[in-house]
Amino acid sequence: MLTRIQLFGLALLGSLLLFVPAARAGSYEVRVCDGAGVNRAFHPAGSGQVFADPSCSADWSLGLKVRNAVGAGTASAFTWGALEAEAAPGTLITGVRGLGTAFGTQGTGLTGGWEAGISDASGFRWCGLPSGCQWAGPPALPLAVGGLATDRVRLLVICSSGGGCPTGSVRAAVTLRDAAIEVNDSAPPALGSLHGALGSSGWASGTVSAAFSASDGSGIRRSRISLDGTPIADIQNGCDECSMRPCPDGGAQATVDTRRLPDGTHQLTAASWDAAGNVSEHTEQLKVDNSSPGAARIEGPGAWTNASAPVTLAIKPPATTGPSGVSGYAVTMDGSEPGLAASAHGAEAQVTMGPVGEGIHVVRARAIGGTGVASREEGRIEVGVDRSAPAVAVDLSTGAASGREDWVRGPATVTVSGADQPGLSGMSPAPADRPVESGAYVEYQADSEPAVRVRGGSAAFSFSRDGIHAVSVRAVDAAGNASAARTVSFRVDSRIPAGTLEHPSRDDPRRLRATVDEGCVASATLEMRPVGGGGWEKIDGRVAPGAVSALVPDDRLPGGRYEARFRVTDCAGNEGLVTAFSDGSAGVVTLPMRMRPKLSAALADSRGRESQRLTLPMGTAVEVVGRLVNADGEPMEGEEIEVRERISGGAWRVAARTKTSPSGRLSAKLAAGPSRELEVAALDTQTSTGDAVSGLRVDVPGRVTIRVRRHRLRNGQSARFSGRVLGGYLPSRGRELELQGFNPRRGRWQPVMTEGLRCDRRGRWKARYRFSATTGGSVTYRFRVRLAPRPDHPYAEGHSRAVAVRVTG
Repeated sequence: MLTRIQLFGLALLGSLLLFVPAARAGSYEVRVCDGAGVNRAFHPAGSGQVFADPSCSADWSLGLKVRNAVGAGTASAFTWGALEAEAAPGTLITGVRGLGTAFGTQGTGLTGGWEAGISDASGFRWCGLPSGCQWAGPPALPLAVGGLATDRVRLLVICSSGGGCPTGSVRAAVTLRDAAIEVNDSAPPALGSLHGALGSSGWASGTVSAAFSASDGSGIRRSRISLDGTPIADIQNGCDECSMRPCPDGGAQATVDTRRLPDGTHQLTAASWDAAGNVSEHTEQLKVDNSSPGAARIEGPGAWTNASAPVTLAIKPPATTGPSGVSGYAVTMDGSEPGLAASAHGAEAQVTMGPVGEGIHVVRARAIGGTGVASREEGRIEVGVDRSAPAVAVDLSTGAASGREDWVRGPATVTVSGADQPGLSGMSPAPADRPVESGAYVEYQADSEPAVRVRGGSAAFSFSRDGIHAVSVRAVDAAGNASAARTVSFRVDSRIPAGTLEHPSRDDPRRLRATVDEGCVASATLEMRPVGGGGWEKIDGRVAPGAVSALVPDDRLPGGRYEARFRVTDCAGNEGLVTAFSDGSAGVVTLPMRMRPKLSAALADSRGRESQRLTLPMGTAVEVVGRLVNADGEPMEGEEIEVRERISGGAWRVAARTKTSPSGRLSAKLAAGPSRELEVAALDTQTSTGDAVSGLRVDVPGRVTIRVRRHRLRNGQSARFSGRVLGGYLPSRGRELELQGFNPRRGRWQPVMTEGLRCDRRGRWKARYRFSATTGGSVTYRFRVRLAPRPDHPYAEGHSRAVAVRVTG
């Protein structure tokens, strides 16, 4: 008769045959304690009063083992312990199969209430309650637990008795080996962090990257990136078939050289498979354009513009582009080479030059394709900015003079010319098939005639009839800037000037005048020569409408009778001579035409004595006196007198001014100073030629101080002298001095030191004299310093005071 254990084994074997052992799509198996002897799925859990051994060698033939702990005492009710396997997040455990044993005491008639078996979250699924097992092995028998949908399974031992369970011996145990846990994973992997070309469907060129990451509850077994169906990256992760989460998270990255691909659209696909075989895919369009655009087209206002507002240019796409078109343009406005990055965006762009200065500006533009590929060619345009009006000039070929009107002789040819600033639009004419206003031109309007426009920068026209003519002209440059209108007038006149001389007046006797029959006189020259012949003396004259005049130089021409005439040139260039007075007499005058006075002058000393040369002490003022009379010897009152001085042969300068008294006398005080020459002059006037007295001289002796440090010395000692030259005017390097000693035998002063004795530029000096010839008693010596005359020191000879030194032998 079969035992209970044998019957239970047969029933279990029958149910195992109904359990499919292979993993299905969307599921995977976790191996436990197979031939490799590895368990990474089950971990101890529960109370320490239940022994749970996760090693595959807990029992030499049964593998994992959970049993009640053995010892004195009783386990409290519902004490439990287990080896527990948890499903990874997002997965469910659907079954367990393997070789196992289980036994407990509940329902066996034995003492206790321990149960053992395999459970999920809802209770025992193999052995345990409600009907226990008494399969204590070995050998272990096959088991299969199916139909699960749980996040954990346990090899569970529990005290099911409300009164507690004894622990004196092993009362319950469960084992498992050669097992597989079936895990269901129905969710596909999550693809994230799509980078590079996988994250954007824009246009690309050159080398691009593609990368993605993937995650799943069971981990990622494989990741792949494909281009147009061909894998370009295929990553196989190492997975642990003994772990509840077999594989790590994953992803892939790849680099695509789009230059190896034809331009156009390509499919870039990212795919990942989880441990259960579920797959997720993400596809992006990779649009490739490695073509270089052609040259950009720039449209502007023309060769030259005079716009004061900023100049706007339109940039148009090249004639040829790649499939991505044009995204923008690299533009420079200073003539430099454009870069490779767009500064103006869009297939068509506008750029503004402004504000810009005058001159030619070179604008260059390089097209940038939609993928950033820059054109190998560039568009270029030159924009000329000219806001300055040209200059306009008028020239009369007969040499017209300037004035209120221009006068010419005979037919007048007028030339109008315009000139623009260098480097600007210039005065080039419009082409022959274009209107004259399309280029530069000059415009003139003569008298009341219609205005005439002539292509280019110049035009010429003639006037043959006599009379006054007015011409208005202007110039317009190639940019359209117009000069201000310039109006000139001129008169054609061939009449020779004529007129009469006027006798000089008493108020201005040397001013010779003439009346002429011309309203516009260009120049007049007074010509004079002695009666009887000789060369003509030419004197510049003054001109006024209908009159000319000139100042006769009677102060430099010798006295006598002179022929006088005016040579008159009118504004048209006609020349005539005026040779006779209005009463018909010949143009003869007698020089001098002004009265010539007589001046006397002298220097006055403190006693009133007068002389031409005077010696004065330093610091003494100088008085100049004199008298001025006319040619008849009568005193001249109120005439201006200048006293001039010159020092050391330098330039003359005015030292004083005064006027004569009613008696014709003059007196002037000059400040103290050095030696100098003086000159007294009566200034000329309209009626007087003036006079001068020179040869006056003031001599001022130089002054120098002297002092001696010690007045009593012994023979062999030296006297130390010092002092200063007074009065200033010293040369920049000072000057030499002479130390003199008095010789009583000869009764005169004689030099004792000359060589090396000098003062500095401030007049300071020092000297040292050694006594060596004094013997047998005491001798008193007297010393002084002599200033000898020098051309560069404006003082007469001078001496210092004398100092005495007593020397004992």
